[in-house]
Order: sequence, then structure tokens, then C-alpha cells
Amino acid sequence: MPPSVVNHSMAFSSLSRLPLRWKVTASAAAASITARHFIERGYRKIADVGAQLDTDLCAAQRLEGFSSVLAEAGVSLHRETDQDLPRTRETGQVLTQRLLDRNQPVDAIYCLNDSIAAGCLSYLYSRDFRIPDDVAVAGFNGTSRDYAVRTNLTTQDVDRREIGRCAANLIVDQNALRNPVDLVPDKLVVGTTT
Repeated sequence: MPPSVVNHSMAFSSLSRLPLRWKVTASAAAASITARHFIERGYRKIADVGAQLDTDLCAAQRLEGFSSVLAEAGVSLHRETDQDLPRTRETGQVLTQRLLDRNQPVDAIYCLNDSIAAGCLSYLYSRDFRIPDDVAVAGFNGTSRDYAVRTNLTTQDVDRREIGRCAANLIVDQNALRNPVDLVPDKLVVGTTT
């Protein structure tokens, strides 16, 4: 499936405190790509593992988009989140253990980011789960791609370099702050974990 680009406007204040509208790839649309991927692969017992959703609008939008695609397909989503834990590998281990300790049958886990996904995978491997045969795992942001050794994580790749370039241009050119900016779309990179 080709990358999906949906322009979505969100207002915020810049360093110069000017109101600004910045078009970005909608987080909900980005996550829906992963949800459809899970459904197409036959996964029906899907869980979400994440942290600090109250403080991250984009992560909350991703979860909304992910869960709405599942709901349309008649698939329920089991959530394991903790507002007090950081978004780290260790949190992925803790939240995955909590999820599985509930004896909730799961065949796929969508993680808030690649760091949490790495912890999720670590915990699953330590319990002798076969990935993706027993449980599939997907992350978000593409940061794991540079460090993959044993497993190539399925992840939503975000072009951080292009986002940084656009942000730097906005800082340098204060007039550009008044105009919408289109960022590069995310794309699903299918690894060995789904």
C-alpha cells in the first residue's frame, strides 16, 4: 500500500508567539495504515501499548485513527497504557508484561514508538514467543531501523531529517511562519515482526 498523505491543520504558537497553522501528515491517517496492515495479515486480537498519551496530541491522534480502523473491521482493541511511565524500552517491557499477565489473548501489539516496541519484543522473546507467529509487533517513528540486528521491526517511518529541515527553514525565515507547510508523509516499513 502506498504511503497515505492527509493534510491536517493544527494551530499552535511559534517561538515568536505568532499564531501559526502548520499542515502535517495526520497522525490518525498514519496509524490507520498499520491497523489495516494488521487486519490484512489476519490479526484479530490486537493490543496497544503506550505511555504519556495525555501529553502528546499526535500519539493520541494515532491511537484514535488506529482504533477507529479496527472498530470499522469489527476488531476490538485492548489497551495497556501508563501515563506515569516514560516512553522507553523498559516501559515497553513493563507494559507488555502487564498486558500478558491479564491473560488477554493477543496476536498483535501496536506500540506508541519504536523504543517501546523494542521493549515489547524483548519481553516477548524472554518468554519464548515466536515473532510474528505467536504475536506480531509494530512500532512508530522508524528509529529502530538503524539498529536492527536480530529483528527488523515493522514501523511507521517518519522522515525526521525532512521534518528537521522544514523546522529549521521556519526558524530562519520568520515570514514562512505565516504560511502552511506540508511535511513528508509517513510510510509503513514492513519488517519481520508482522
